[in-house]
Amino acid sequence: MSVRWHLVSLSCLLLCGSCGITEKNKINKNSAEQSREKEPLVAQIKKIQQEITAALKEKDFATYGEKKLTINYLNELQRLPADAQGEERAMLVSKYEVLRQILADELLSSLHSFSEKSPEKESATSKLTVMKIEKKDVPYDGPDFTSVYHPLVLDEVNKVFRDFGDLYVSASLDPKLEPVPQELRVKKPWSGYWYPFGDDILYREQDAPLAKYERMLRAMGYEAKITESERQRYAGFKPDSWEGLCDAWSLAAINAPEPSAGRTIHGEYFSIADQKALLTFAHLRYSKKMYGMSYRGDAESDGTYQDLKPEAFHKLILHFLGVEKRAFIIDDMAGVQVWNKPLYRYRWILWQDPDHDYAYLVRGYPWLVKERQKETDELTKTKDAVAPIYNYRLYVDKNFKKQGGYRVVAGQWLGESYVNHPDSATIPEVKGSIGSHNPEFNKYIEIFSKEFMTPAASQH
Repeated sequence: MSVRWHLVSLSCLLLCGSCGITEKNKINKNSAEQSREKEPLVAQIKKIQQEITAALKEKDFATYGEKKLTINYLNELQRLPADAQGEERAMLVSKYEVLRQILADELLSSLHSFSEKSPEKESATSKLTVMKIEKKDVPYDGPDFTSVYHPLVLDEVNKVFRDFGDLYVSASLDPKLEPVPQELRVKKPWSGYWYPFGDDILYREQDAPLAKYERMLRAMGYEAKITESERQRYAGFKPDSWEGLCDAWSLAAINAPEPSAGRTIHGEYFSIADQKALLTFAHLRYSKKMYGMSYRGDAESDGTYQDLKPEAFHKLILHFLGVEKRAFIIDDMAGVQVWNKPLYRYRWILWQDPDHDYAYLVRGYPWLVKERQKETDELTKTKDAVAPIYNYRLYVDKNFKKQGGYRVVAGQWLGESYVNHPDSATIPEVKGSIGSHNPEFNKYIEIFSKEFMTPAASQH
């Protein structure tokens, strides 16, 4: 495909796509849509997938983006409840009109950047380098279109909105028309050690936390074999250096009060560090729900750099810190490694995007409790917090407004936040069930809950 033909194809898409400049184009588009509506959705999707493959082969990224967007629309249409009202369908159609406008803007920007280059110096292999093809939102070939989500990423965003409602935002300005900072905060969870799998400190020595707990149970008349079970579990196990119990510690830090003093239970002394270790161990299988595309050990979830989209993240902030008044957990590394941390405070400013009438820019400042490099008896202090900066754009559909805010239909991590943002979010259940991967430990879970999980257990 020649460079000139590619430029013409981009121009045609911009004129004949969502903007529909001429009446003839509108008629042709409507006829095509009416024809497609008569086909079963599955058949439509299959046909469009073939067109996507052909467009990608020809490096026709304009057609590629439009077809991928159509696939997402049909998938969302397919998932609408059978009893969906007319407004739900209207919102979906309107959402994809906004997304097509975003796509058209991206293509137009690429067209201008490309046309400024000298044709003599342009090689056949660099036709749309301005589309940032090297940046992967998802693990498939093709350009990084903001409006086109990987189906799994789209599902995760929609799961957040289904569970907690749509996100509506608007700029809040002071008398000088400056953005007004907003902030939400809840009780700070406690900091603790993340106990890497390669370290047997939990059960290695006679005074290890699990060994002490086992002796306590034996003093109560139970023949527990917790440490032996733990040794067998990790025999020959070669974990990566980063793998450990950061998820269990984060869950415990939110769910259980921080121990404030050492305690003697049935003749066995447990320091603050011992109690935190046991609370962490007891939350390995605590009930929770996850949102986002955290790495799961397979190719499909590896390297998805827009994993938890900013609109989903922002909605979780508003709901849990603002409505439910409780902390939740994020994996704050967008990549293969998983580093979970409790998020308990968020400050942000939001203002109109000067480049897009249908978008807002956000700078967010989350406060996270960070993991410790070893367990100590020291209570959680200010130094146990870390505060990164997140920058993102929220695209809105101004056809739908609620309480002064516009409905958000897409989001984009910006700048350094493209690779440094939450990978996923974990929401602990309010009254979930504690438990470990150790069956011997779980045999006595009711005893553990009584002795270590009650508010009185954390006091002198």
